Amino acid sequence: MSGAGLLRIGKGWALGLLASALVLTIGGCIDMVHLSAESFVVGIGIEQGADGQMAVTVVDIPIVRSDGGGRDSASVSEQQEQLVLVTSRGPSIAYCLRDIQSRFHNRFTLSKLQYVVFGQRAASAGIKPYLDYFNRSSEVDQSVHLFTTRTEPALFLDQTAAKLQQFVMNTYSVDRTYSASMLWQMARLADNPLESGVLNEIGIDPRGHLELVGERLLQRDQLRMAVPKDDSKLYNLLRGEDGNSLIVFADDQRKLAFEVHESRRRIEYRPDEVRLHFRLKLWQLERPESAAHSAHADLERQLAERLAAKLEEMLREGQRLGVDIVGVGEGFRRRGWDVSDWSQRLRRLDLSVEVKAKVLSGQGRTDR
Repeated sequence: MSGAGLLRIGKGWALGLLASALVLTIGGCIDMVHLSAESFVVGIGIEQGADGQMAVTVVDIPIVRSDGGGRDSASVSEQQEQLVLVTSRGPSIAYCLRDIQSRFHNRFTLSKLQYVVFGQRAASAGIKPYLDYFNRSSEVDQSVHLFTTRTEPALFLDQTAAKLQQFVMNTYSVDRTYSASMLWQMARLADNPLESGVLNEIGIDPRGHLELVGERLLQRDQLRMAVPKDDSKLYNLLRGEDGNSLIVFADDQRKLAFEVHESRRRIEYRPDEVRLHFRLKLWQLERPESAAHSAHADLERQLAERLAAKLEEMLREGQRLGVDIVGVGEGFRRRGWDVSDWSQRLRRLDLSVEVKAKVLSGQGRTDR
């Protein structure tokens, strides 16, 4: 065959490949999904019925073409009205979400999911199946916030979904009173008996407002222990998390208030005994009302004894329920000690708390 013939054949192949590439490119453009054709799920509520059936509620933000205002300029009540809530009941979360998907005209996506609210029955039965489902999804972000509520999740979200979304986006990340519970954290702890996970408990106050009730501690993936709101700050200290700027009291009447300036925790391990040591520096926020409390030594002793008793009470309640609040089991595992049947071993351990408090100002803080 002549060189000219080979050239013609080569050009033919090149044109064919170019045409194929154009077809693939055009096909890819046709498959693109416009934002207005998507349904963005920002929240999910999960509850388990008495018959074992799941009730799953999704909170969807419909995409509306901008008319110069925008969603951000709307009030919370207006945002609540704009949300679309859909509930499905079925044998599993996968079944319910598929059913909800079939009701949407738009493409259903979990890529904007911000929070999941577990009902009391679902969280008591165990949240691991739901965590596994979200972890298998390529769309769900690992920073999704997890909550529990004693109100039916469908009813709770119907009243507070917009407020909860604003709280998660604007307040939760800077509120030091509560330790955030995220998907990646609970996925690690849900099947670990050596350290307990935590879910923030939320509810609706008498005025219909979103309310942070406290924390619920888990044994593996099941609810076991409630920490009321007033003790949440002490729970932070016990866990060795950021306790700075927290307010604590030296008496039951709450007349002697202190702000934690610096907190340090050290855990001393022995095979049959665990001792937690806390070193706190605090500002006194109010002037003492009686001369008996005017001396630093008296203030520090009174505060240290009260905090030690409170922390030890919380620690022992968890121990009684088989809830390892501070992760003692992980400390044993790292030392190569026996952690078999850990819940029972935890109950037999001698746990104690020691607190040393240093009051930085006995006459009230003056730099405010």
